[in-house]
Amino acid sequence: PGTEIVVNSKVLSALRIYSSTGRLVSVLQPTEQRNKICKYVWNAGKNAGGIYFARIVTEKGLLQRKMIYLK
Repeated sequence: PGTEIVVNSKVLSALRIYSSTGRLVSVLQPTEQRNKICKYVWNAGKNAGGIYFARIVTEKGLLQRKMIYLK
């Protein structure tokens, strides 16, 4: 099972997942792009529960979102 992250962007870019301490946890490549929408899938099963941040650079600038992962 994975978490699907959808970004409205025409630029294919890697999405980076960071822990709350700033450690890079994962680098995701888009699994699908259609009509300026990129989909990423993060399988967080090996990570501890907690707060994570998803960051991506798009044509509009840096986009960052906070995520809570519960085990």
